[in-house]
Amino acid sequence: MTPNKDRNESNISKSREEITQWTWYNGQFLFQFDEQLKKRYLFLLIIILGQVSCNNKKLTIEPSNGIDSIHRIDEKIEILTEAEFINLFKKRQQEKYDIRNDMDLIVGIQKSYDFWTSKKLLINDTLKRIEVWGYPLSFKEVNSEIKWLTSVGEGENNINIRLFTLDKNYNTVDVASITSSGGDEGIGSWSVGEFKNDSTYLLTTFVTGYETDSIESTYHTCLIIHSNGEIEKIENSP
Repeated sequence: MTPNKDRNESNISKSREEITQWTWYNGQFLFQFDEQLKKRYLFLLIIILGQVSCNNKKLTIEPSNGIDSIHRIDEKIEILTEAEFINLFKKRQQEKYDIRNDMDLIVGIQKSYDFWTSKKLLINDTLKRIEVWGYPLSFKEVNSEIKWLTSVGEGENNINIRLFTLDKNYNTVDVASITSSGGDEGIGSWSVGEFKNDSTYLLTTFVTGYETDSIESTYHTCLIIHSNGEIEKIENSP
């Protein structure tokens, strides 16, 4: 065998060894890289699942009247505790309500339209939509089962103060207007009322010409607030 031939075969053998060694290193690299990716993704998956599990244990988001109470992801939600919710109602419940002559009742009217839009109430680990509207005025816990609250709100043609009754879980049971002022289509009206006791409210409504205070008609409504929170309305009561 000639020296050149020996040299060529030696070079070929060396090249084969280098290719085999390079392939082995490359395989080890890819294997280790794949293992690192698996570990990283597994770690991220554990974190995500853990957060979801914790959130599910902490809060239940309750739908209301068939409407999902989860807002769009870009909306800011203000979560209120029971104490924080009650603290929004700064005024004491009054015996008499006359929206035309008591300007203190409409101080928050400019905030009434969307006051509750982004607020949710946290009760017994459940995030609830607050089924009231208007700017908060007064809050009263009648008994362990029923709560009353009042709020002032502005409609298309009038301003209203409403009485809401809520159950112990802060679900709205009923609602009724207890004083209002407004007008439409050539007539005006306003109403005033008074609590006679813890279950009876007498409301008097006056109807006038739109641009005059001359009273054209008067009618009466008696509101009976039952122990379960339902409000019975008796029209044209004496």
